[in-house]
Amino acid sequence: MTSLEALALALGVSIALGLAVTLVLFRPLQALLARVCPGHEAVAFWERFTILMLFLSPVFVSVVWGVPPRKILDAEDTGAVLQTIITSGLVGIFLAVLGMGIWVSALIRRAPAAPPAVLPKNTQFGD
Repeated sequence: MTSLEALALALGVSIALGLAVTLVLFRPLQALLARVCPGHEAVAFWERFTILMLFLSPVFVSVVWGVPPRKILDAEDTGAVLQTIITSGLVGIFLAVLGMGIWVSALIRRAPAAPPAVLPKNTQFGD
C-alpha cells in the first residue's frame, strides 16, 4: 500500500464516520438548538459548526495518527494499516461526540425547563 492510498483510505473512512454520525444526530441537534439558541442565525451557525467538527475531528486524528509513515507502510500488511486507520477514525469521532456531549450538557443546564409531557390516558400502563 502506498502513502497516497493510505491517506485516501483514511479520508474515506473518516468522512463515512462523520456522515453516519451526522445523519443520526442532525434532527435532535436541530431541535435542541432551536430551543436554546436566541435566533435563527445562531441555530444555523451552530448546526454548521457541529457538522464541520463531526467531519474534521476524525479526519484530523486519522491523518495525524492513523496514516503510518512510509517506512512502516512498507513493512506492514494492508490489514494492519486498515485497522490503524479505522481505529484512528473511531477515536476522532468519539472525541467529537464527547465534546458535543459536554457542550450540550452545559446548554441543557442553562436552558429553561420544558413543561412536563402529559401522556394521553390510553397510552399509560394498565389501560
